Amino acid sequence: MNSSNPRPILLHSTEIQSADVIFNNHSAIHFTRHPGNIAYRNFVASHMRDYSNFTLTERRIKWSSTYNFIVKEQNGRFLQVHHSDSECYVEISRDEALTKISQLCRNKKKKWICEQNHPE
Repeated sequence: MNSSNPRPILLHSTEIQSADVIFNNHSAIHFTRHPGNIAYRNFVASHMRDYSNFTLTERRIKWSSTYNFIVKEQNGRFLQVHHSDSECYVEISRDEALTKISQLCRNKKKKWICEQNHPE
């Protein structure tokens, strides 16, 4: 989102790119098959072993690297379904995206620890 323009720019569903990460109601669960969401989850999952041993500062650096991977390397955007129209999306700010990344890492960490303690 352009920080000099406080009004969010609405994007129609036809403008969604394959590298975009899409959130709906504070999660990416409804878009599990979207290529950008798959790449996002896979990137985070590939770093879980290291993540569980990181300090908070190291975690923040990893969150930033995840953001940079999606935005700069993949040319993606972090989008949220617009509250009034499910066919429209708005790009969320970097800070909002970092919050979403930290939530995913926290949830993946819990799952990863559980799997390590209870292998099948």
